[in-house]
Amino acid sequence: MKLNYREDSHLYGWSGSFGRNSIFTITIFSLGLSFYFQDHALGTDFADISATDHIGYMLRVTARIAFFLLLLAMIARPFRQLTGMGFELLRHRRYLGLAMSFVSTVHFFYVVAYLQISGEPLKMTTIIFGGFAFLLTWILAATSNDSSQRMLGVWWRRIHVFSSYYIWLIFMVTFFGTLRENSEPLYAGIVSTGLVAVSLRIAVHHSQRFKRTA
Repeated sequence: MKLNYREDSHLYGWSGSFGRNSIFTITIFSLGLSFYFQDHALGTDFADISATDHIGYMLRVTARIAFFLLLLAMIARPFRQLTGMGFELLRHRRYLGLAMSFVSTVHFFYVVAYLQISGEPLKMTTIIFGGFAFLLTWILAATSNDSSQRMLGVWWRRIHVFSSYYIWLIFMVTFFGTLRENSEPLYAGIVSTGLVAVSLRIAVHHSQRFKRTA
């Protein structure tokens, strides 16, 4: 998620702790709120929600929240460079990435639960590409610290950039597939937002490179 943590060395003060705690509190609150209101979302009484419906619903919710957190982490720097705003977003993007990893882990356990209940076999392509996305998510979380950055050197940035784009791609393929199946406006918005976010990131990156070589 993060491309450079050096400028975040001051995050360990009160302000940094407050921002970190706020991100994780909002993330957990969003999950809890989604869980609490699932009867309204599914259009049935809470007591009548089957395990399959609950799992399917939470799979959708966790995927959306994780993707939103990923996008925030990915656009933090280009948004700051482009507008001069979003300082707090940039200085806390490490925790946005960690929150994304946390929600993705919840999503993973719901995937496992769905497979156990449904008995549906997974395609090998899903196991390979989807499983690799989860693996990269956990690698990002494990290396989201200054010690890992110093130890890995230039490879730290390469790992985080590649992982961010790969996870983004898996999300986009999944959401686009859902959009093709049911044409929900929500998923049209999610796909569009994902494309805009990465386009912004790429455009600002190339703009900065052009300025350096001009």
